[in-house]
Amino acid sequence: MPEYRLHYINMRGLAECARQLFVLSGTPYEDIRHDPQEWMGQLKAVSAFNRLPFLDIDDKVLPQSTAINRYLAKQFGFAGKTPFDEARVDALADQFKDYWADLVPFTYAMYSKEKDPETFEQKKNEVAIPARDKLFHILEKEYKANGSTGFLIGDSLTWVDLLISDHMDVLEGLVPGFFDDFPGMMNLKKTVTSMAKLKEWLDKRPQTKY
Repeated sequence: MPEYRLHYINMRGLAECARQLFVLSGTPYEDIRHDPQEWMGQLKAVSAFNRLPFLDIDDKVLPQSTAINRYLAKQFGFAGKTPFDEARVDALADQFKDYWADLVPFTYAMYSKEKDPETFEQKKNEVAIPARDKLFHILEKEYKANGSTGFLIGDSLTWVDLLISDHMDVLEGLVPGFFDDFPGMMNLKKTVTSMAKLKEWLDKRPQTKY
């Protein structure tokens, strides 16, 4: 078995989906959480693509969170059961990346919510709500089209379910009720977070806001 080392900082952010894939597959890995100042000072220049997260696989390095998630999902059986399902999972994940890019102004405001609540509310209304509606109407449609499986694609958990569920959890912590108008996605989150292995991880993982 390869030796895995996942590099990020002490937050869920872009690394949590990968962590959950390791947990659900029962695969040992080292969860390396760098100090942000150390990262900006000396580690950034020598890391893959100068970005976090990145994944060491023995002596090889894989950067970019989406590439990491796709790789691990294929290794551990969470990429989709058929080639077409895999492609649909990738399509939704790419749609999520577009949404994440749209969300950037709100993300900055989110990190300074306590210091500047007025800007947070402004960016929530001007940026986050339109971006949410654009993506989550698509997700609701996909969820309903997939029948009563409880998942977005196919009849079993895929990594895009993890990606969406954790993102919802983070934003609901900041804006309670933010996804109440999307009952399918609320059901998805409930299904994902009630899985025994994952629930154990959620209860014991380092508690961070983001």
